[in-house]
Order: sequence, then C-alpha cells, then structure tokens
Amino acid sequence: MKKRSFILPLVLSLFLIPSCQSGPSSSKENAPSIPTVNDSGLSINESELSIDSAANSAIGGQQNNLPSSTIRIDLHDGASTTSDPSMVSVDNENNVITINQVGDYVLSGNLSDGVILNKADALENNDTVRLLMNGVFLSSSGAYSFDLGEETITPGPIYSSGSSNLLLNLPENTASIIVDNRDGHFVDEQNDASIYAYSKIKVRGKGSLRVNAFCNNGIESRKGIDAYGVTMAVLSPGSCLKAANSIILGREDEGGSFVFISTGEAGHGIEVTSLDTNVKIPVFGNAEENDDIAGIELKDAQYYMDVPGAALSSAGYLYMEGGNGVIQSNESHALFAEKDLFIDGGSFYLKANNGDGIRSDSSSVLINDGNYSIDAGTKNSSSGIRAGILLDMRGGQINVQTSYRGFTAQKISTTGGITSVNSVDDGWKATNIDDTRIDTLVDIRGGNHYINSEGDGVDSDGRFEMRDGLLIIASSRNGNHSPLEAGGFSPIEINGGTLVAYGKDGSFESLSGRQNTVLVRKHAPLGINNYYILRAGYSYYALRITKESSAICASFGEYSNNEYAILTANSVNATNTIWENAGFYNVSWFGYQSVIVSGAFHGKNSQHPEHMQNMWNGLYAWGYNPYQI
Repeated sequence: MKKRSFILPLVLSLFLIPSCQSGPSSSKENAPSIPTVNDSGLSINESELSIDSAANSAIGGQQNNLPSSTIRIDLHDGASTTSDPSMVSVDNENNVITINQVGDYVLSGNLSDGVILNKADALENNDTVRLLMNGVFLSSSGAYSFDLGEETITPGPIYSSGSSNLLLNLPENTASIIVDNRDGHFVDEQNDASIYAYSKIKVRGKGSLRVNAFCNNGIESRKGIDAYGVTMAVLSPGSCLKAANSIILGREDEGGSFVFISTGEAGHGIEVTSLDTNVKIPVFGNAEENDDIAGIELKDAQYYMDVPGAALSSAGYLYMEGGNGVIQSNESHALFAEKDLFIDGGSFYLKANNGDGIRSDSSSVLINDGNYSIDAGTKNSSSGIRAGILLDMRGGQINVQTSYRGFTAQKISTTGGITSVNSVDDGWKATNIDDTRIDTLVDIRGGNHYINSEGDGVDSDGRFEMRDGLLIIASSRNGNHSPLEAGGFSPIEINGGTLVAYGKDGSFESLSGRQNTVLVRKHAPLGINNYYILRAGYSYYALRITKESSAICASFGEYSNNEYAILTANSVNATNTIWENAGFYNVSWFGYQSVIVSGAFHGKNSQHPEHMQNMWNGLYAWGYNPYQI
C-alpha cells in the first residue's frame, strides 16, 4: 500500500507533461500501435431482415421448350391423365399417381386428396426422377395405404420409395403447394414427412414451394437434401427439413429464400440425424456443386427459422458458408453440431431463448469469417458460443448481445476477428470439460475483443496468455468477480498486444509475462460515464467507463522503458476513435479529475508493478480542470 509521501510527487509530476503544441515524440518506439476497430456493422437485428416468402396459392405457367421426352401428368380429382401410361400409372379411384421409371415429368393441376408415388429405381446412366412442378396443389389426408414389403405405408402427398433420386424443379413465376393433413398419431417414422424419399431430394428453380406439414416433418430423406434458387416455406410440427446424412441449402448467385417454422414441442428447422463416416474430407464452398459433407451446410441465400428445438441440428458437422437472416430456437440452441462447427461466412441474427447461440457438443467451433449477432439464454448456463474442445476465432465479427456466459470452451484461441460479449456471468470461460483432450487455457494472439460481464471477465481454469491483439474488459458490478482470473497456480502472461481490464473487484490474478503491465487492485470508486485516462509513454488513451469501477489493469506495447499513468476524467477530446462501441480513444485533452497511479518502467521487459490506493488517497477532490496534453 502506497504512502502519502510517495503518491503526492507522482501527482504533481503529471503537470510537467508537454502540451500538444510542442507535439509528442515522433520516435517509432513510442508511436501508437493500436489499429482502429470498425464494427459498425456488428449488430444485426430481426427487424432489419426482409425475406421473400412462398406463395399461399398454386400458380402455373406456360412451359415451352421442354425436351420431347418429357412426360406430362395433369392432376384432377378423379380424372388425372398422363401422356405416357407405360411410364406412369394413374389410379383415379384413389387419386394416386405412380411413377415407374426415371425420366423427365411435368406436373400441373390439383389433387385435393391424393398422392404422388415414385417407385422408379436408379439406372446406371440415369439415377434421377425429375419432376417439373408447374403450379401444383397437392393435399393428402391419409386415406390411401399400400403394402411395401412387410409393412403397410400410409404415404403423405409425395412419397419416393424407389432407389432413384427425386428432383423437384420449380420454374420461375410458378408456385406449388403441398399440404399434409394426415393424423400424425397413425403414421410411423418411415413416412412421416409431406415429401419423403429413400434417396436424395433435390430442389431447383426460381419458383415457389410451400409445404404445410400438419402431420409431422416437412421434407425428409433417408440420405440427403439439397436446394437452391427456390423460394421455399415449410410449416410443420416436427422438423422442417430432415435427412440422415446431409442437407445443403443455397448457392453463390443462386441462393433462394428459405422460411422454416415448427409448431411442435421439439421440432428442428434443419436436422441431420447421423454421422456419415464414409465422408473423410468434407468438400464445401459457396459455388461448389458436388459437395460431399457429413452434416449441414448453409450457403448464400435468405433464411428465416423459428422453431422450438435446435434451429440447425447436425449429428455430424455444420458449415456456415454464407447467406443472411434470422435463426431462432425457443427451447434449445440456434446452431448445434455434435462435431466441428465451421463459420466461414454469412450474416445472421441468432436467438436461443433457452440454449446456446452456437454449440459444438463434443468438438470445436472455428470462425474464419461472417457477421453474427447472438441473443442467448441467460439461464441454465447458456452461452453465446460453446465448444466442447476448442473455440478458435480467426476472423469475422461476433456480437453476443445477451448470454449467461459469452464464450465457453476448454480452449479459447484467437488470432483475428472482432468480438463483443455481454453476459450475466463470465464473459469468457475456459473450463475443464474433458481433461484428457486438450489443455485448458485462453490464448489470445490477435483480434479485437470487448467483454462486458457481470461475472468474471475472462476466467480460465487453466492458463491465460496474451501475445497480440486488443482486449478490453468491463467486469462485475457487485464486487464478487475478477476481470481476469486463471486457475490454480497458473499465471496470467502478457507477452504482447493491448490489454485494459477494469471492474468492481480487485482480486486479479497477478500479471506476468514479457510485456510490462500495471495493476491497481483498489482505488477510489469511479462511476459510469467517466473515463480512465491511460498514459503509455507519449500516448494518451481514454476508456469510457460503463459500470462502477475500483480496480484496473493495463498493458501496452508503449510501456517498454517508458512512463505510465492512470488518471480519471469526466470528459475527453478524442483525436482518434480506436473502438467506438468499446469507448476507447486517443485523446489530446481531457477534463481532469484525479490521478490513480503513475510511475516509470526502467527497463524493456517483464515489469509488473501492483498498486493499491488507501482511503486517504480517495479523499482528494481535484475538481474540474481541463487537461491539455
């Protein structure tokens, strides 16, 4: 604890700093080195999204220039027809249309209670039944059943049991409607979707498709689903899209629009149910046509999801390549993958009322690009982002607007990007999820990061090391948590970058490392909307205070063999805005209030002075004194 005779000379020495008229030193060693952070586009809200929705009625059009081999199917209750009875069987008594061979088909017209069956098997040179949907209205009540092997099937509107893939083509300026009115209590899992296929389902075109699945799931495949270009809306009590191995939506320059709403108790927006172990090296990209993935991939398109379960739920991997929109879960997670979850692009607002915004359950979250705003649950330990092993931030922008914890993982690593976290508990938590897998630590090697937490700012159950980047922390209001904390006897190592952390509680772990630091464990309380003024050599920085504070630590590259000071002010004149949302500026003038501490580093590296003001110091009343640098 510092004595009065020591503090007073340090206070008076601050008035000897040269004014701005004489100019700061131009020494390269003393020049400010913190780049400007631009996060003006960081916040994405639901109200900012405009998304096309599928039409509510069927609309057909004149289809010219079709291949001569195209087979026509005209749908009418009790009077359907086809241009090739050898390829298509028509049962007008039950309103059942059966496709027997692969080929090209164009469907038009209405069936108020009927079924389209695809029983065609794949051929060596042709593995797909292609259905051009020209303004189709198709509804099914479950009145028709048939035997398939040892089981009896009560199919939905479109049922594909053959080995051929099923391609639905939606021409531009057309709209098709599929309605599943079956009673879900009497439908088993093998045919509980409005559009159900044993093989892959593909959806193409620039038209509109609406699926109202009142039975259970909307569109389901035992293999995979991929769609782009179309305007699609699926309403279901179960999962809107469901597949065993993979679901891929959107595409560069041909994205489309997808609206998924589930009304049940646990339905997902997009669900992949198993991990395809045959896929060894995932192939993905916005323009890729032949992706081979084990999980879910979103590419360029517009998306809106509002569901009770996980909006995106993958038993394998999850790739966010592009696109934009709103993804909301009311009872679970917004994005969930059992394995690795990759964020390589996209601009999304994620909401998880009772879960995590982004979660990899047993593996890692890797962020390279994209812009994501997250409102996560504030109860039950929900996190903005949670990774079972590693959270690796390499680029992009992440804004956790609300959360219980901002980031949770065994290891949190950053080399780039911009992050902003608001939490009612810890901002970043590196915790011992599984001691056998990876070291528990926080490793900051780049990027710009702002934490506003009611718990600890950064809390590592293991090590903490910072080597580069910018980290600003505003921690707990109640004095029970630390802005920086490491586990056991692990040190907090500062080996580079810029760090400013403050809060109500001065129970920081002791700082160490090659870069010089300053730690004030206690000073006279400072209220919100005041400023910390941080002198680092010849540079002066201001940090706007967002909650009452009585402890601060700081580390700058300019601390090397230079003077330091921490002051308080009630106003500033910023010469440069470093990070507006974090309230961090270069200043040339400030409304001086008091000095917390000052001193000098008499060497290059590894100095970590700790200070604590006593109550006597807190009784200084300096008043308003515009301070010119």
